[in-house]
Amino acid sequence: MATQSAFDTHYRLRPLLRELAATRLARRGVDLDAPGGHAEELLGPDAWAFVRPDLVRPAEHHAAGAPLATVERAVDALERLA
Repeated sequence: MATQSAFDTHYRLRPLLRELAATRLARRGVDLDAPGGHAEELLGPDAWAFVRPDLVRPAEHHAAGAPLATVERAVDALERLA
């Protein structure tokens, strides 16, 4: 569903990815929401784009969601942190 609408990307996929990222980063002593932390560096650009703490909700909920390839790269990045 996250590939279909910006709403689903932000309100369905993002919370799951944030929880996973926070847990996996915490194992490395990194706080996902700490300013100037290493989370962005460890996650990479695709995962960070979904989980960054300053991400605002989409203005247009019916806009296109995240491309599947981007979601896959983000999930791969999170899996590498295991």
